[in-house]
Amino acid sequence: MPAITRSSEIEDSALARVEAIVGELVDRHEAMLVALGEHRAALTSADTVRLGLSLEACADILESIAALEDERRALLGEGDKESKRTTIAQIAQRLEGPRRDRLLELGGRLRTLIQTVRTEQATLARAAESLASHMEGLIRQVAAKLSQTGAYGRDGRVGDASAVVSALDVKQ
Repeated sequence: MPAITRSSEIEDSALARVEAIVGELVDRHEAMLVALGEHRAALTSADTVRLGLSLEACADILESIAALEDERRALLGEGDKESKRTTIAQIAQRLEGPRRDRLLELGGRLRTLIQTVRTEQATLARAAESLASHMEGLIRQVAAKLSQTGAYGRDGRVGDASAVVSALDVKQ
């Protein structure tokens, strides 16, 4: 498909594909929220199998979002990631009537979904860090209790080498 450039006329087929991509991005971000919900449930129940599956689903969705974003950039002539981005509002200005309204509505939904996904990801990251810290503390406590020899310190780590004191009274 030909790229849409800022200086050229927008070809209808390319513009229609950009509209479809925005719709697909909305769908993918909605799917991401579902996957993040599953991720949250897996963390809450400490279910490692479910956690692995949810992480895999999130990775697959992120990969598809990246592919759609690459296609969108190519259609809009945004060669590299540092080039100036064409906004949905700028594209919508070139449309008329219901197409413009639909694209603006999809753009608004996409913006809201992206922010919700970011918030949920940040919340889950903090929860995972907290869980990992808690588990590390439990492991240290267990290790300290199981260390009958005193080789492990209170923090659950191997302590400094200490001299073994033992004596045998041989004078008797």
